[in-house]
Amino acid sequence: MGGQNIQGLARWTNGNWNQIGAGINGNVYAITFTPNGDMIIGGWFNVAGGQPGFGNIARWDGNSWHKFGNGLNGLVRAVAVDANGNVYAGGNFIFTGAGLQVNYVAKWNGSSWEALSGIYQGNPQTGVNQQVYALGIQSGIDVYIGGRFIMVE
Repeated sequence: MGGQNIQGLARWTNGNWNQIGAGINGNVYAITFTPNGDMIIGGWFNVAGGQPGFGNIARWDGNSWHKFGNGLNGLVRAVAVDANGNVYAGGNFIFTGAGLQVNYVAKWNGSSWEALSGIYQGNPQTGVNQQVYALGIQSGIDVYIGGRFIMVE
């Protein structure tokens, strides 16, 4: 890209490719932005800005990279942000980096990861049974997911 070594994430500005901070050490599959302009990325990486332990998801505030706890234990393919600033991630992961079972989709509430749990046809459910490839937020709060799953868990 423009003769520069840039891995996994770049910004095109004024006719030039630019690295974001000190970069990341892997692949990015999803990008979204918070209402205040911070960038959220998901993918397959563990280092951002030269710091380890990101667990496949990170936030860039325009100056530095920030972690979402211990991250997620597998590939993140989709990210979205709701009207309250909660971050949703979907992909090929079963657990958070801290060991909470979330089954392919999770919500960051500002301080920790949560499973998307609820009741479906009278039964308690947590996540889905296969990978999530797409996430969307409607009306600021309704979360839609798309992917390979055939049932909620």
